[in-house]
Amino acid sequence: MSDDNSITKTVPKFSLPPEGLRVLMAAGATGGHIMPALTVAKLLESTFPGTKIVFVGTGRPAEETILGPLNYRRLNLNMTGIKGQGLGAVPGALWRAFKGLLACIDLVRTFKPHLGLVTGGYVAGPAGLAVKLSGTPLILHEQNSLPGLTNRLLGNIADLILVAFPEAKEKFSQKKTRLVGNPVRPEIISLGDENRDFTAEPLVILILGGSQGSKKLNQAAMALAEFLLKCGIKFKLIHQTGTAMEEEVKATYRRLEIEAQVGAFFPDMENIYRSSHLAVTRAGALTIFELAAARVPAILVPLPTAADDHQTLNACALAKTGAAEVVEEKHLELLNETVQSIIQVPGRLQAMHQAGVGALKAMGEQDPDQIVRLLVSLVRSN
Repeated sequence: MSDDNSITKTVPKFSLPPEGLRVLMAAGATGGHIMPALTVAKLLESTFPGTKIVFVGTGRPAEETILGPLNYRRLNLNMTGIKGQGLGAVPGALWRAFKGLLACIDLVRTFKPHLGLVTGGYVAGPAGLAVKLSGTPLILHEQNSLPGLTNRLLGNIADLILVAFPEAKEKFSQKKTRLVGNPVRPEIISLGDENRDFTAEPLVILILGGSQGSKKLNQAAMALAEFLLKCGIKFKLIHQTGTAMEEEVKATYRRLEIEAQVGAFFPDMENIYRSSHLAVTRAGALTIFELAAARVPAILVPLPTAADDHQTLNACALAKTGAAEVVEEKHLELLNETVQSIIQVPGRLQAMHQAGVGALKAMGEQDPDQIVRLLVSLVRSN
């Protein structure tokens, strides 16, 4: 892999403006795209006072939950994906993408960003193209081990490509690709240095179905709760359900008289990870890196409908370090047995926790500050 100089040697030096940077970020639909962009946004803001960020997204629930309270300027595009749609849906999707491009071109013209950063999702397409058409440096961050369609296409025009997993490097031009990991929030990274008592009762099990929730994982968690009760195991659940099943899950745990913290979405993941002994979760890329950083033992249930089955590849990357096990969704009946096999073997949770020490290094470098340095190295006078 080329070093920093090979990427930045042709970029003119630039004195940052006193009013700070202007950065356009495109991160749509899911927490897996939004949180990496938000982490970088906060790092830029703390490093360069006065930095202004505009987020391009879709206005969907995960974005409203995460970005809504933060008062960032936002542009929401009325877009839908094209991949996997029937032929009849393609013309409408393309028309909305074209209107999204025009809206992004207008935003770039008025906002005049120094940089554009896209983290994936279909809104990244028109946003990234508008940035590039203006002559502004375009940076792409790919969170997954297998890049999605939009990022693969944008990789052809991006000035710099940042990847989280070594496997993703092979899908892009080696000259402009850097392995930087996923930008995990510093407060979560710091959890890796904390001591944890895995013999304490009750056993705290964290259920995460992604920012939008997972019906099948929710159902499996409720069945797991009944199973653990029958086994006489003292446990507590922390369960992120998504909005659709929140009340149903709460009612089930009340009926079973189970101690449980249930919510559609948890903004304070630092304390959630700190409290957890074992996570049962989907295998989104950011979740994988956060689990590794916080060193939370995990059972990963990849979403089988994820584009190009990238969640399975993500899960395998963490599982091969020893910090996690994988249960396929089609074999969710094995979840109860897998949980039991982990918690009833003395020292097993501690061993998985210890495996997390090298998990981040094994999957890819973890240095959010490096991401900021690389971004700023591409800023040009404009």
